[in-house]
Amino acid sequence: MQQFKNVSPLGALEVPLLCRIVERDEVIEVTEDQAPLFAGQADWVACGGQIVSESGPELADLPDEPTDDVVVEQIEDDGDVVEKE
Repeated sequence: MQQFKNVSPLGALEVPLLCRIVERDEVIEVTEDQAPLFAGQADWVACGGQIVSESGPELADLPDEPTDDVVVEQIEDDGDVVEKE
């Protein structure tokens, strides 16, 4: 079993998979099969894992210079996506 904490800025979340509402800051326990469904979501953090912050990595954890594998896209007012160098 794995544990995840609800860190959603919206507060309580309805979780159909669990058939219940999970309050903000509440820790839930899920099966190994359910864990991947929570792992990549911004509203959930794994308990006991390396969590830097609720909003993402700290600036100190980001590279100083852009890397070659980073693609920056800008969405224009008309909805077109433009790739930036």
